[in-house]
Amino acid sequence: MPSCIPLTGEIKYKIDGFESISLEDPQIIKTALIDKGPVVFIRDYFPEINGYSGGIIATPSDPTSFNVQANAIVGFNDNESYWIIRNSWGSYQ
Repeated sequence: MPSCIPLTGEIKYKIDGFESISLEDPQIIKTALIDKGPVVFIRDYFPEINGYSGGIIATPSDPTSFNVQANAIVGFNDNESYWIIRNSWGSYQ
């Protein structure tokens, strides 16, 4: 197995295991975030998201056509009721 590429100033973490949790209960997700770290999940999305630059996405042109994307829940805001999600394209949503 090749070694990690060193990134100057970046903190590196080794993943030494994982657990499956229910994504149906927000409290379970919050507890996992606090106790274990990011919660990874996969979701379907419509191709129109590829050109997304802001605003509300309209109904997809072909509702049977979708792609799959990996995401990580990295935090939450209880005051305003939202999750902080890092997507697999590298920016925050």
